[in-house]
Amino acid sequence: MIKPVTFPLYLDRIEEGIAVLLLGEGGKQELHFPVEYLPAGIQEGHWLNCLMTPDPSRDVSLKNQNQDLMADLLSASEPNSTPKPSPKSNEKVEGKPDVR
Repeated sequence: MIKPVTFPLYLDRIEEGIAVLLLGEGGKQELHFPVEYLPAGIQEGHWLNCLMTPDPSRDVSLKNQNQDLMADLLSASEPNSTPKPSPKSNEKVEGKPDVR
């Protein structure tokens, strides 16, 4: 099981709607986030604790989506599943009016 991690962030400044956060006590690495992601009332000069936790349900959901997409792609590329050629511009398409 992956354990959650907490680390400090310092809100150094806000530039054009982007919060510039300094990572950790030394603050040598900058992180840039839209201000909408910050807690209400937070201001320049404030410290934050950032908690990162795994999200296994999203992992499973994304894995399932990827498997479905791969299955669709593989079935579309099989030799027996060649797509029908599109009709030429002068051919009538069944179910559609002939508007030449």
